[in-house]
Amino acid sequence: DLSSMRLTDLPHSMVMLDSLSPFLDLSSNRFETFPEVLSKLKGMQKLEISHNLLTAFPADFGELKSLQELNLQFNRLTVLPNSIGELIHLEILYLTHNKLTQLPAALGQLTQLIELHASQNQLNQINEQFFGMVRLERIDLRNNQLTTLPDGWGTLTQLHFLNVWNNQLSSIPASIGDIESLQSLYLKENPLESLPPFVCGIPTLLIDEEQEKLQAEVCE
Repeated sequence: DLSSMRLTDLPHSMVMLDSLSPFLDLSSNRFETFPEVLSKLKGMQKLEISHNLLTAFPADFGELKSLQELNLQFNRLTVLPNSIGELIHLEILYLTHNKLTQLPAALGQLTQLIELHASQNQLNQINEQFFGMVRLERIDLRNNQLTTLPDGWGTLTQLHFLNVWNNQLSSIPASIGDIESLQSLYLKENPLESLPPFVCGIPTLLIDEEQEKLQAEVCE
């Protein structure tokens, strides 16, 4: 555990620790760039590097092929490298509380990803490559600046939780209704002009007072 130690970098000698522990906690330090030696820790499965000052990554970041969980919450990231798509075993990704305006298309290569947490950013769009993450079960995109959502949600056959609370959405794609596994849909605080009929069958639908009026129009 190397958390809360005011670290700004790591010594290259750390590569010798690769086989000792699959989990490394570097949270609550003062890293501004991703320590280069981390890319040498090929056996690492879980990396906690939240609550730092990260703005950039090294080019070889994608070499962490064994990584299953990556926590980048509470940093200063404005962009993610395309090499993140090379983390082929990644299952959980935390991006909450950064300054991201978009997610790279390469994210769609993460076919093993189960949870994506990207709330509290400045995301204004997500592209169709998003639907390459076919094992997703939970998506949290609340508190961003999304104005539209792409069509094609039916490919996410295991998704059961979708949160787009507090964005700038005026409509919801009808294809979200193709996700038979969807149990929870959070739509509050979006300037929606209408609701598609499929919302009537969502077990947990979180909407605000204005949206309840729209719901009444389609769920009689």
